[in-house]
Amino acid sequence: MWSPDSATVYVALYRVQQEERMLERIREEEFVLFGPTVWAPDGSGVVIPTPHTDGGVTYFFVPVSGEAVRLPIESTDTVRWGR
Repeated sequence: MWSPDSATVYVALYRVQQEERMLERIREEEFVLFGPTVWAPDGSGVVIPTPHTDGGVTYFFVPVSGEAVRLPIESTDTVRWGR
């Protein structure tokens, strides 16, 4: 996504239409990216880190369909799937 200050990275979810070689936007909202994302192994959604007003990180699970959920994860935690 375009950044007005050339430093902020905005992300949104898209699906690739391979036959038509086009991108289909599947969610309207955009998120300010503040670190690496972590996709669910089954592709059902992604954990997106966003900047918090206090300088920390807020994590959201953004499903392909449904409501985004703020996760109760400390900004110092490492996010990954599995055990």
